[in-house]
Amino acid sequence: ITEGNVQAVVNAENLQIVPADEEQPPKLGHVIHRQGNLVVLEPTRILTGTKVRENLRMPVDFDTFIYPANQEGRFYAKSNDLSCGGISFYCDGEMAVGDRIEVVIPITRVAPLLMVCQILRKTQEEGSKFYAAKFLNLLSEQESMIREAVFSVQLRVMQRMQR
Repeated sequence: ITEGNVQAVVNAENLQIVPADEEQPPKLGHVIHRQGNLVVLEPTRILTGTKVRENLRMPVDFDTFIYPANQEGRFYAKSNDLSCGGISFYCDGEMAVGDRIEVVIPITRVAPLLMVCQILRKTQEEGSKFYAAKFLNLLSEQESMIREAVFSVQLRVMQRMQR
């Protein structure tokens, strides 16, 4: 473990193991040994299908901008959650289901990502428009960066819960 609280990982009952190598399937597992920052995990179950994306969805809180493909300019947005498959956010801009947008993901370690998305759902919640969008044409490097960002958020949440 190169970043975050190693003890928080060790204390977790179940961990989702998502290899950087896309040839390897994601798995659930638990810690069986720890030596410093080195943690050995025993896989307990292989994850397949939509379960993987559901398990990777994390609430996030960041400000961002949305760039609609069919309009000039940009809209301010507030994130809601993030996964390797997409993002949900609150935004006062007017967009329709099926619209293509670009969204800035500012919480990646190296640099912010500009992701191409398609709006899947739109609802009205507490006076704001709520949108859910899926990522389109996701490159493996982008997916790895998003995965890492989601895991970093998970570790920070676990650290706060242990305090």
